[in-house]
Amino acid sequence: MKQFPLYILAIPLMIFMGCSDNDNFGNNILNSSKNNKIYYTSIDGRKVFTSSGGVDAVLLSNTYEDGKGRMTFDETVTEFRYYAFGGSDNLFTIEIPSSVTLIEKSAFLGCISLSSIHIPDGVVSIKEESFRNCPNLSSFSGKFAYEDQRSLIVDGKLIAIAPLGLTEYTIPDIVTSIGKYTFSGYTNITAIEIPDSVISIEEYAFYNYPAPTNPMTISLGKGVTSIGAYALYGCWGELRINSKIIETDYSDYQSCPTYYGWLNGTNFSSIVIGEDVCSIGDYAFHSYNALSSVVIPESVKSIGDYAFEYCDNLKIVYCKSKTPPSKGAKSFGDGCTFYVPRQSVNKYYDRGYSRVVGYDFE
Repeated sequence: MKQFPLYILAIPLMIFMGCSDNDNFGNNILNSSKNNKIYYTSIDGRKVFTSSGGVDAVLLSNTYEDGKGRMTFDETVTEFRYYAFGGSDNLFTIEIPSSVTLIEKSAFLGCISLSSIHIPDGVVSIKEESFRNCPNLSSFSGKFAYEDQRSLIVDGKLIAIAPLGLTEYTIPDIVTSIGKYTFSGYTNITAIEIPDSVISIEEYAFYNYPAPTNPMTISLGKGVTSIGAYALYGCWGELRINSKIIETDYSDYQSCPTYYGWLNGTNFSSIVIGEDVCSIGDYAFHSYNALSSVVIPESVKSIGDYAFEYCDNLKIVYCKSKTPPSKGAKSFGDGCTFYVPRQSVNKYYDRGYSRVVGYDFE
C-alpha cells in the first residue's frame, strides 16, 4: 500500500477539531478547559473588545450570540494586562478564567457599565487602578473580596471600591493602606471613615473633581502617618483629623508632631482636629482659602507661626481648651472670631487673642 506523507493525514484532523463549537471537545488544538475563553455580556448586545496585548494569548474569535459574548484564544489566558478591557463602556459582566493569575493596572479602567466582579482563587496579584472609574460596580466576590463585598484588599491595601449605591463607607479595619485612585471621582460617597489601622494614604487616593455634587466628610484615623501627593485633591466638605503625624517634606517627628501644607489642592471648608493632636505646626494650614471654620480640641497646647495666616475665608475658630494654646507669629489672620469656654474669655484676651466670644461646648 502506498504510504502518504504524515502532513496530508493531519490536515483533515485539524480542520475537524477546529470547526467544533463544543467548549469541552478535544485537548490538542485548543485548551481542554474553558481557560482559553472569556465569557461576557454587554448592555447593548454589541461585542466587547480587548486591547491589543491586553491578555497573554492571541484572540482567535469574538462572537456575541443569544445574549452572551465569547472570546476564544489560542491558548490558556493567565494575565489581564494593562488596559485589557479599559474603556469598554458597554461591558456589563465578565467571567474571569480560573487560570488567570494577574490583573494588571487599569485592566478595567473606565468600564462604566461593569456591574460585578468575581475574582478566581488562582489570582495572585491585582494592581492598583484595576477597577478605577467603574461607577456602576456594585459588588466584588471571590479572592481578595472583603466580606461586605464592597472592597478589594490585597496584602492590607485597599485597592478598589464597588461604589454603586454607597453614600457612606467605613473602611474595614484590616486595611493598612489606601491605594492610588481608590475613591477617585466617586462623588456619591459623601462620608468616609478611615480606621486607626490605616497607616498610609497613597497619592491620588481620594482625587476628586473640583466641584463634586455633594460635600464629603473624611475622618482620618489615629494611625495615619503618611498622605501622598494629591491624595485629597479637589475634595471638599469636612475633614476630621484624628491622627498624630502627617508625613510631608516638613514633618516634625517629635512627641507632638505637627502638620504642614499637605492640604494643597483640597477644598475642605471645615476641619475638626482630633483629641490626640497636641501641636499645630508652623504654616500648617497657611493660605488654605477653602477653610471657613476649624475646631481645635483641648489637647492642643501650641499653634505655630503662620499656621492659619492668609486663610482668607476662615471666620470661625472653636477653641475648646480652658487654657489658651500658645500662639506663634501671625498664627491667624485678622478676620477670625474665636469661640472659647465662657470662663476663659479673659484668659484668651490676655494670651493675645482678639474677637473672643464665650461659648458653651458640650
